[in-house]
Amino acid sequence: MIPNSGLARPAGLREVTLLMCLFNVAGFIVWQPRGMNAGTFRVTCGIAVLISFVVLWQFWHGRNWARWLVLVTSVLSLINIALFASVTAPEKFLIVAEAALGVWLLFWLNTKLVRTYFRGGIAASAA
Repeated sequence: MIPNSGLARPAGLREVTLLMCLFNVAGFIVWQPRGMNAGTFRVTCGIAVLISFVVLWQFWHGRNWARWLVLVTSVLSLINIALFASVTAPEKFLIVAEAALGVWLLFWLNTKLVRTYFRGGIAASAA
């Protein structure tokens, strides 16, 4: 059973989920192996992308644990800014884009409407 069945998805949930999927694929394509065998790097990244798609599917369906994982990865996207000086131009673009989305997600995923949706309709004051 979907925890928030009967509740309308918050505006923008579809778009933000698709954007995160796009960033996952872009990261798989753009990131270059450093200090690791290229094959091992691609397999590891591929597994990470597949896991992230499972998480994003659950996020789309309103699972609060998936919302929390997206919040954690939003913080990680800000930490990635530390890599900026040592990466290629396409990687820099991706770091900035993911950080911008991360900042927005940290705000949006903590708005009352979105929190209520992911908590299955339980108002924040009742939780």
